[in-house]
Order: sequence, then structure tokens, then C-alpha cells
Amino acid sequence: MPVATIPLSTRPVTHPSVVFAKRRGQMIPLTAIILPVILAFTLLVVEVSERWLEVAMLEDALQAATRSAVQRLDY
Repeated sequence: MPVATIPLSTRPVTHPSVVFAKRRGQMIPLTAIILPVILAFTLLVVEVSERWLEVAMLEDALQAATRSAVQRLDY
């Protein structure tokens, strides 16, 4: 009895360059979407770090003022 061969795929085999040629230019819209998101995230990190630094500097100034006021008190 002869053994029947089953084809692996019903689609014709094409060269990889033909497959990728259909998808050219898809990176440009993806980059156009991702770059503003990355820029916004970077600016958010910069703003948050500036606020954190401002609060830290204010706390240091308050601690220094408190130390100075305590040292001026007469016991």
C-alpha cells in the first residue's frame, strides 16, 4: 500500500524578502506614537524630581532655622 504524502501547507512558499516587502514603513507610525509617550514620561520624571528636590531643600531650610532658633534661646 502506498503512503499518501500530506502537504505541510496549502500556501505557496515565498522568499522572505517578498514577505517583508509587504510590511515596509510600519515602523514610522509606531515611532510617531511611541516618541511622544517617551517624551511625556521623561518630562514627568523631571518635574517630579524637581518637586522632590524643592521639598527636600525646604525641609533642610526649616531644620536649619529651627536649629538656629534653639541655639539662640537662653536657658
